[in-house]
Amino acid sequence: MSKKKVLIFARHDWANSGYKLSQAINRHSEKYEAKYFSGMEHPFGYFRSGVLNTFTPDGKQYVNNKIAHELKSWVKDCSILHFKGDEGIYENITGVNIPVNDLPVIWNVCGTHWRNGYKDRWEKFGHMVNKVLANTPDLIFPEVGGDLIPFAVDTERYPRQTFTEDCFIIGHSPSTAGKKGTIVVAKAINRLIENNRNVFPNVQQNIPFPLTMTYKRLNHVFIDQITNLGVYGNSAVEAGVYGSAVIASHNTDCGYLAVHDEDSLYELLHQLFKNPKRLKEAQDKCYQHTVETHSYPAVCKKLEKYYDEVLS
Repeated sequence: MSKKKVLIFARHDWANSGYKLSQAINRHSEKYEAKYFSGMEHPFGYFRSGVLNTFTPDGKQYVNNKIAHELKSWVKDCSILHFKGDEGIYENITGVNIPVNDLPVIWNVCGTHWRNGYKDRWEKFGHMVNKVLANTPDLIFPEVGGDLIPFAVDTERYPRQTFTEDCFIIGHSPSTAGKKGTIVVAKAINRLIENNRNVFPNVQQNIPFPLTMTYKRLNHVFIDQITNLGVYGNSAVEAGVYGSAVIASHNTDCGYLAVHDEDSLYELLHQLFKNPKRLKEAQDKCYQHTVETHSYPAVCKKLEKYYDEVLS
C-alpha cells in the first residue's frame, strides 16, 4: 500500500522543528511520507531540505526554481497540508498555488507571534484549518483549541553522553535573554560559582547550530528558562537528548526539573552539585522524558494520530 503524502511548509522555522517532523515521519511511519519545504536557509546553520529562496551577499532574493518545481509536483499528489509557523496559511508559495480549500489543513503554531496575536490570526485563517497543533501547552487557547505536538529530536544522531566528574558545567542559551530570564539565571549561577570551586558556565548565543550542539554535550545541567511562561522549548530538548539534567520554570510535572525563581534555581543547582547521586537521578529522569516524549518514534506516533484524524 502506498503511503499518503504530507506537505510540510515553514517560512522561517527558527527551531527547525518542521524539518524534524518530516524526518520523524519518513523514518518511522508506515502510513505517511512527508516533504519539507522552507522559505529560507536558517541563519545559524540548521540543516533543512527544500529551501525555496536563496540570498546573495548583497541581500537580493531569488527563487530556487528546482525546489519550486518539486513543490509544485508534491502539491499535486499530497493528501495533507501541514503549515508550521505563526504567520498563517499560504495559498501561494513562490508562485505555486496551494489547494487549501481542497485538502485537509493543519496549522502548527509555535511561539511569540501566535501567543500575542492569535485572535486576529485565527479570525483571518481559522476557516481554512482542520486541526491546530502547538509545540507547547501555553499556545493552546480555549477560543481556538488544539493538540500538542512536542519538539522532536534525533536520538540516533545525538547519543547520550558520559559527563566528566572533575567539574560541574551549567549550560544556558539566551537566544532572547528577556524571554529566557537570563539575568536571573546568571545571578543563580554566579552565586554557585562564588561559593564553590570547579563550577563553570557554558553559555552559547548567536553561533552556528552544529557548534551549539557540540558545546551542549558538555553540560551536567542545562537551564532552559526562568520566566512566567511555565514551559520549556526546543533548546531544553536538545540538551535533554545528551542526558543533561534540564531545568525550566514550570508549575506542573513537565518531565524536566521545575523551579520558580532565583532562590529555588540556586538551591536546586547547589543540590545537584553537592550530591552526585541526586544529579545522576535527575539526568536519568530528564533523558527518559526526552526519549519518551521527543524522540522521532514518539513524535511520529502522535503525528500519525493527528493525520489520521484530519483524513477521517
